[in-house]
Amino acid sequence: MVTPSANEQPEVATEMSLTLYHAVLIYALAGTTVAIAFVLVGVDHVDPAARRAIAFRPLLLPGSALLWPLVLARWIAAERQRARGA
Repeated sequence: MVTPSANEQPEVATEMSLTLYHAVLIYALAGTTVAIAFVLVGVDHVDPAARRAIAFRPLLLPGSALLWPLVLARWIAAERQRARGA
């Protein structure tokens, strides 16, 4: 088994940290995109009571960006239900 030398370990740590940084960046960009679209368009489809309530929509942005996979899944489910005419 070959052990990395002292010079190789910082490169591995840098590579791992860059990979983690890129993963977080992609997650944040996807979250921001979904959150903005959801707040502008999707919230009306998920919660009909929110149609005229515009003042609270900016409050939804941080949570929607962080929990974007759940928001997107709920939005898709609401759209499917709406398409079926229920």
